[in-house]
Amino acid sequence: MGIWLWRHIVPGLSAIGLAAIVLLISDLPRRSSSETSKSQPPQVVMLQMSSQSIMDEAAVQVIAGLAEAGFVTDQKSADQGSKNKAIVLKRLNAENDMATANAMATEVVGGRYDLIITLSTPCLQAVANANKRDQVRHVFGLVSDPTVAGVGVGSGPMDHPPYMVGIGTLPPAEKSFEIAKQINPALKRVGVVWNPAEVNSEIATKVARTTCQKLGIELLEANAENTASVREAAVSLIAREIDALWIGGDITALSAADVLIQLANQAHIPVFTCMPGNAAKGALFDVGANYSVVGHQVGKLAARVLAGEEPAGIPWEVAIPPKLFLNKGVIGNLKGEWKFPKQLVDQADVIIDPAAQVPLKTTSTRPGYSRPVCGVGFIDQVCG
Repeated sequence: MGIWLWRHIVPGLSAIGLAAIVLLISDLPRRSSSETSKSQPPQVVMLQMSSQSIMDEAAVQVIAGLAEAGFVTDQKSADQGSKNKAIVLKRLNAENDMATANAMATEVVGGRYDLIITLSTPCLQAVANANKRDQVRHVFGLVSDPTVAGVGVGSGPMDHPPYMVGIGTLPPAEKSFEIAKQINPALKRVGVVWNPAEVNSEIATKVARTTCQKLGIELLEANAENTASVREAAVSLIAREIDALWIGGDITALSAADVLIQLANQAHIPVFTCMPGNAAKGALFDVGANYSVVGHQVGKLAARVLAGEEPAGIPWEVAIPPKLFLNKGVIGNLKGEWKFPKQLVDQADVIIDPAAQVPLKTTSTRPGYSRPVCGVGFIDQVCG
């Protein structure tokens, strides 16, 4: 009997014991890291897709939102204010390269960060795909529609992975075409350059197709897989005698906005967009979300997670604070009947007018908008 026990039971017990020891040893670094993290500032990483003004401004406001909620990146500020808590924030930029975004996502998921913040749909997707096993807490923003991004976010506010929450901001594609039609009722043919690999761009383009059909506008499309191919795509559209170029929520096209505007100027046609930041570069108008405000909201949301709230208990949100830029300086170079109606001018948040001698400002504000309506006399001047 003793021999039978030795041969059959003892080896099994030994194997179980060995497995337990291995698991205990493998868990030591994790326990050590957890104990150490309690005495160290929270580690936060923010990943954005490209160097665009709206993303850069949003990123700055994410940090401002965190600071307003008491999480500061400056240890000195944390020491001075008893309510402030220092965080270590690392910023990463994929520079509009999806392979780089995927590599960065893999890096940050395995980097023992307490929180990952992503700005843009591609960055949301990259981190979500890399984060399925580790489930690092993740806050997203500057995303057109997270429900179609394939990351597990549903239509209900609580329908999202338990470790992920954020804010969706759908660019007002329909509104941009309605405004263009107000400015030029004779508008008939509009061209768009977009990247089919971008889900956010596909959403906006589908809305544009439906809207153009309703408004009696022919939408001509050309695809560009990267910024280098945007010029060729735009040239092909201009050769088809379009009346205007439209930029939707496409990061590839937005990264080459200067090229599109230059080509449009040469053809004496306007560029209009549903993404703020391009009127200052020479677009006729921008209508879209105030991404600075959205960024601030993302920062406040991230602060809630850092303060201890579980993402599973926080609803994901939709936020589209409005912003309208008009550029009067473009009108004189355009062929066709382009004119800003007075009603539209009255609604504008910023009016760029190179002919003005001094910046004009009023104290009035639009409902739901946090900054004063103003007219700017010089394109490179910031409207406060």
